[in-house]
Amino acid sequence: MSFLRAFALLLVTFLLPLASKAVPLGSFFELLDGTFTEALSPTIFVSVCFGPPLMFGFCEADAGGAVLFADHRYSSADAGSTFVATSANEAAFATAAQLLTNGVNDNIEVDWGPFTLAEGNAFGSGSTEANRFFGDPSGASGIDFAGFAIDSIDLTFSDNFSVTPDASSDTTTVVGGITVQVFGHLVPEPSTASLVGLGLAGLLLRRGASVG
Repeated sequence: MSFLRAFALLLVTFLLPLASKAVPLGSFFELLDGTFTEALSPTIFVSVCFGPPLMFGFCEADAGGAVLFADHRYSSADAGSTFVATSANEAAFATAAQLLTNGVNDNIEVDWGPFTLAEGNAFGSGSTEANRFFGDPSGASGIDFAGFAIDSIDLTFSDNFSVTPDASSDTTTVVGGITVQVFGHLVPEPSTASLVGLGLAGLLLRRGASVG
């Protein structure tokens, strides 16, 4: 095989995966500090709900929302741990991914507590994608991750995260917070890098064949 042909194949092998490589797109931190009365529990639920604009308070799937991480209860033992949501382990992942890439300034709500919001002993905090990921509620600095495909969404508990029940006061105190991070890859249009790579590789292969 000629040098030019070998170089062209190497170039294609290197450039093609670039378009599909997952990279961190954005993240936000949510403080979970709080004391829940009449709620004695060594664990809490935490959920992250991606929903249409202005969906606050009760972000539910039947209202167009996508709730992630709600199938597990978390304890002090989870401090520093990361939980990963993908299409393989979260039924609502596809909806969350669509909301994160639709070009609309949708809402992201974090709910936590010994019991669910519906059961009446939990906290909820909602804000827009633009505010959470880009720090600008107006959306002038960015809205969402349109143009990317979402590969995974991570939920990481801070190292000081703890859930402490107190039987003497019938309360549960939560300390620490979570970081939510989104990973994705650029959607080829086709990808400029791939087109350049393929075009250059084609020219090199053609040149190598003519030289041969």
